[in-house]
Amino acid sequence: MFAQSYRWLAGLGALSLLFFTQATHAEEKEPLSPTQERRLSKISSRITSLEMRLRNLSSRSERLSEKIFKKNFAFGAPRLRIVYEDRLGCTFRVNGSRIMLNNKEIFKHDIKTQAPIKGRKIIFDQNVKEGRQRIFAVYQVQGYGCGVFSYMNKYKLRAQKTIVAPVAKGQLVEVVIAPIDKGGDINTRVDIKVEVTNGPNNTPKR
Repeated sequence: MFAQSYRWLAGLGALSLLFFTQATHAEEKEPLSPTQERRLSKISSRITSLEMRLRNLSSRSERLSEKIFKKNFAFGAPRLRIVYEDRLGCTFRVNGSRIMLNNKEIFKHDIKTQAPIKGRKIIFDQNVKEGRQRIFAVYQVQGYGCGVFSYMNKYKLRAQKTIVAPVAKGQLVEVVIAPIDKGGDINTRVDIKVEVTNGPNNTPKR
């Protein structure tokens, strides 16, 4: 696992160097031609793909460690944890986001009035009623770049997804909702990745 992570890290470093070299060379010529924009976009997409692979490896390693060392205590009430995690990388940024749970707003963020969210943030962690929990997430995303990559700023995209997470008695369900740059066509590059994990809720009964 660690050797594989190292190989991906090395690959990401090499590709990042190529990306920087292309950007430096392109800065000498302006404006960018459509062909140059497409080439830079492909390089950016490839870097994002490698970043995602590394994050997935890290996440899998954490889940494996948790399964190995977790102790099974007395079950408690059904519990739902919702985690916001920004995985867009450097090509896009989230301008605004809104998350609803069973038609009730539980999280709202606007970059105009609030600092950007980096990394992992738990936005909901409470006992819930047993059964299907409906989560709706929507993100307003804008291209982000400077210098030669400033052309990305003109792209404004929207991504949304509905998630249904069944929660049983004595169970903790964690739902990670992450906007991602999946690469490909610029107008459909942004998507929402959802990861759901189930485990025993070790909160004592009240």
